[in-house]
Amino acid sequence: MTSAIVKPTITAKVLGLNWTKAAWEEPVTVEAGHWTKQAPVPEYVLDVPAHWEVVTPAYTEHVPAMRTDFNGLETASDWPRFTSASYFYPPYDENGDPTGADPQVTYPTAAAYEGKRGALIDFDKGGGAALQFRMKTDRGNRVYRFSAWLLNMSGAATVFVEPDYNDIVLAPGVWTQVSYERSVEDIEYNYFQVNIEAAGDALIAVDAIRVDAVAYDVEHEEVRVWVPDKGHTIYHQRNDIWTPPTVLPGAKHAASAQTEVVLKVKDGSVRLDKSRAPYGEVSLTVAQPEQAALDVLDPRVNRGKRLQLTITQDWDAPNDFTQTRTFDLLFHARTTNPDTGELVLIARTDEALLIDQMIGGTSIDMTYATATDLRALVGAVLATFSATLEAGTLTSDITRTANATNLIANPAVRGGPDSWSANSSNATVTRQTSGIGTSPVPGITTFVRATFTGASATGLYYVGDSQTSGTNYLTNVQPGKVYRATVWVRASVAKVMSLRFQLRTGNNGALLPTEVGPTVNLTANTWTKITHTFQVPATATVVGTYVYQNGGSNWASGQTFDATAWMFTEATGVYDDQYFDGTTGLDTTHYVLAWTGTPDGSTSTRTRLDNRSADSLLRKPGTKVWDWLNAIVQAAGLRLFCDDKRKWRLVNNAYAVDGVIRMAQAVNLTDASDTVDLGATDPGPQGIGAVPGYADHVVVRYSWIDRATGQQMEQYDSAGTQPGLGALIEVDAPFPGSGLAAAALARAQGRGRVLDLASLSDLNTTPGNDLIATMPGIPAQVGKVASVEFDLTDSTMRVGSEGLIDTPPNAWLFALGTWSAATGSWAQATGTN
Repeated sequence: MTSAIVKPTITAKVLGLNWTKAAWEEPVTVEAGHWTKQAPVPEYVLDVPAHWEVVTPAYTEHVPAMRTDFNGLETASDWPRFTSASYFYPPYDENGDPTGADPQVTYPTAAAYEGKRGALIDFDKGGGAALQFRMKTDRGNRVYRFSAWLLNMSGAATVFVEPDYNDIVLAPGVWTQVSYERSVEDIEYNYFQVNIEAAGDALIAVDAIRVDAVAYDVEHEEVRVWVPDKGHTIYHQRNDIWTPPTVLPGAKHAASAQTEVVLKVKDGSVRLDKSRAPYGEVSLTVAQPEQAALDVLDPRVNRGKRLQLTITQDWDAPNDFTQTRTFDLLFHARTTNPDTGELVLIARTDEALLIDQMIGGTSIDMTYATATDLRALVGAVLATFSATLEAGTLTSDITRTANATNLIANPAVRGGPDSWSANSSNATVTRQTSGIGTSPVPGITTFVRATFTGASATGLYYVGDSQTSGTNYLTNVQPGKVYRATVWVRASVAKVMSLRFQLRTGNNGALLPTEVGPTVNLTANTWTKITHTFQVPATATVVGTYVYQNGGSNWASGQTFDATAWMFTEATGVYDDQYFDGTTGLDTTHYVLAWTGTPDGSTSTRTRLDNRSADSLLRKPGTKVWDWLNAIVQAAGLRLFCDDKRKWRLVNNAYAVDGVIRMAQAVNLTDASDTVDLGATDPGPQGIGAVPGYADHVVVRYSWIDRATGQQMEQYDSAGTQPGLGALIEVDAPFPGSGLAAAALARAQGRGRVLDLASLSDLNTTPGNDLIATMPGIPAQVGKVASVEFDLTDSTMRVGSEGLIDTPPNAWLFALGTWSAATGSWAQATGTN
């Protein structure tokens, strides 16, 4: 037996706002007795404070009232139907003889009788008046209601009307309404009548005689009227004055500061989909709130505010249980419809924050250029949005690498001191093999030392092989290129030093202006790294590198200056001051090191072991944060998403959510389809590119412009077997390494068969749940929930699947309870994996 869902309770509100709620009254029911009857006109009238909701009946058919209104009618010609149909008679004695005159009708002015208007019937010693209203209608067999207002100005009088003719005594000075209903035929002379009899002299005022069609056979529905201004008066529809509208005011409160807007939800949906970014989206149609609240429901001015949606649904017998789920999403869009008075709100999971934000400026953002660990990078980026990544171990090495050549021969001074000069007659240069202390670069124990024997203002000058070849400068450099130099130095006393570069148009060529790096203050006997980056002038082809004193007192006799770990490389922007030579390097995980010639006597190279673009961690202006970060994540074969509880997760294809969703024909399925289509397409991993519904291999082509060279670059990533069914995914981003193709292929192969299932809502359903689906004509399918969409209008859900496997009905997976409930043994299993 299948349970039914009682209509769910839905509460929704947008949080974190700042607005002022107007002074108004919350809805409660006001009885008809609170309405005032403005005599002598039988209209229901109420002065309604601002912002009350007034509910009035609406009709599919409006029957106009047959009405004679005596307000302001002061002559007999103003009410011809009354005079032509009415008659008057004098008082009679017991013998039937008249004892007085017929009652007379007069028409007083507005000033008479304290401003009251209408007809005045003057009874002379008594008598009677039969007030008739004749009408013709083409609506036969309808019910109409006759009414009149009477005021006893003086004397004593009694009124009686159909059908009971009960006497109604007119109290002096009080307006009294008399009325009754009757059926009207489709003939010329239907009439309504009220009889007035006076016991003696009397003066009776008559006003507001009217006949209204009674709404007895028309459809009613509720129409809400928003009252915009305080003191606004609502009049009920005159064709049905006997059923006053419902008015919904309530307890008064003063204007107050508000931090949220509570929404009146009419319908909507919630979608969670692992293939999309954002992962979750809520769409709600709500009643339009008051203007002050509507003003703050603007995602432009209130960016980053939250929409909280709570759904509670009760399952009827035989299960009898309650489910509640709260969704916490980013308020992201709104659409108003003034014709319907409705508002559509869209809220999305927090990926929308990263999707919205663009990298600005005019230059490359190097903030994360030195990142080495994917999980740490994701955490650092999320921190800028005041978010955190859930704990986990999945990560990837994302270290940027670049090939480079160290143009300093013998940079660690292992080959002797001849490559350096102090350029002073008051100094000697030696190679030191001990005394380095704590080495600034692990693996280097040697250094070059200048020992001063007299006053000098120099330092150490790298002269390469000049002492044997006569060459005075380092090596060739390319005009216009950018180079970076680094060196570790130590002085026996505090000194101010800087890197300098002597540039010439060639060996022994014209001397160009010297490039001088920033000054660095050295602490005595402490190794300090000095760096400088510069662009070679257009006419320079060789450069000499030296570290000299830059201000302060000269070197004195006995003082020493040491240097080691020299580097001079073309700048790549990738760890340019991270030391390497052909033997020693700070990073041997990502590079192969080699000498170009004699070890410790030639230039050296580092050659990277990966093929990632050096630009993959750089952020170009105009790039969305999500596009940049997601490309790096997916290249590692991982998926980053924020769930409906605002929890950020970094997961792989094995990610699962606890719980099994069971869907079966004649149990809870309301609609289902089973599709196997080799030509179908899928959005791909979070929208990177479309892949087939099923694929044997996937190729990803990355295209970008290299930052250093300005050249158009192209790199491929592929996974799977070929030839076969496949797809090409185009990505406009620097190549972040291989991995996306494998992730796309895994998803494509998991979608060979796709089930689209609809059933009563199970609010626990979440992408990543196990899914067991049973449908006629196909084997039971076991897989994963890929997506779910909850319909808030009819309490149904639609589930998308992935990774389905045909499963026999006697599989242990279907055993209820524990594994011990299943029969057989593992040894009985046959078949292949």
